[in-house]
Amino acid sequence: MPRDARLPSITAELFAVQQGAESNSVRAQRHARQQVDVHRAYQRLFFDEGGRLTEAARLVLFDIMEEAAIGLASPSLDHAELAAKEGKRRLALHIIGRFQLSEERLRTLERQLNQEEEE
Repeated sequence: MPRDARLPSITAELFAVQQGAESNSVRAQRHARQQVDVHRAYQRLFFDEGGRLTEAARLVLFDIMEEAAIGLASPSLDHAELAAKEGKRRLALHIIGRFQLSEERLRTLERQLNQEEEE
């Protein structure tokens, strides 16, 4: 029986491991690029070129935050209603989190939303 038929080649095994690692690396790089593209898309969608929240984005965010009852307690709801509300809150926070804003920028955005709400 030829040697290759009995035992796997160490070189072949190392090559397979290396290819697997490169494949994982390529997937990780592709995923990272997709995440950057998604964050940029959120920023283009919600902010103008000066970094200011657009009027349409303000209306959409208010609607989402109101529906999700962000900042409001909901003690009188039953379990199913609380679970639904929590899902909405998570989605609202996910959207805001996609902006990838600094803490200072988040505070500025919050002040901007509050000022516009009072007007």
